[in-house]
Amino acid sequence: INYCRFVRNIHFSILNAVIRKESIFMDNYVWIRGEVIESVEFSHEIAGKKYWRTKISCERRSGRKDILPVILRKKADISVGDFVEVKGVFRSTFNRKAEPGWKRHILAYSIVLADKEDPGNFVKLEGTVTKEPVFRTTPNGHEITDLSITTGKNINYCVCWEKVAHAAKNLTAGERVCIKGFIQSRNYRKRKDDGFNIIPTIEISVLLLENPDGIKIAPISAPV
Repeated sequence: INYCRFVRNIHFSILNAVIRKESIFMDNYVWIRGEVIESVEFSHEIAGKKYWRTKISCERRSGRKDILPVILRKKADISVGDFVEVKGVFRSTFNRKAEPGWKRHILAYSIVLADKEDPGNFVKLEGTVTKEPVFRTTPNGHEITDLSITTGKNINYCVCWEKVAHAAKNLTAGERVCIKGFIQSRNYRKRKDDGFNIIPTIEISVLLLENPDGIKIAPISAPV
């Protein structure tokens, strides 16, 4: 775990330098590197503007892969198997008729072929806590806190681990925070009368919690 924390600290330092260099002082910023696993296809159209979609597989150091949906503002010349770098923002939309109701994706403003196949997955959000955090223990014995924050247009659901979870459980609705972590994909089981439904979901795994001034509220946590 100490090694993971060391690696994560270096990872955040490099990415913070990139953000400063590009003058991206945003309350919502995503940077990922991974393999294209779905062909680029038409997604939808809004006010005459077309959007396109694909999926990127980001491999963690543990070997586990997060499958992340990406929406493109214009069709990109990329193919399945390409290793790409994506920069954009994290988006959440709600559809009452869909399950799960919340659909989450990365809205990309830049997607290019990566110069090297070095996976990466980083998200930074600064916003307001929308409701009281929920602290709980998973069946595997991990202590986590479910945290919901809004950046204005989106409500983003986050999971805090270890010491960050203990700090996050003391936050209050209306409090402003800055979180840094990665976007993870997973499946959860929803009980039905005749059994369970397996439902895929996307959420933010929080590894670092800060106040708006950049002061750490909790030490960095290693991913579980």
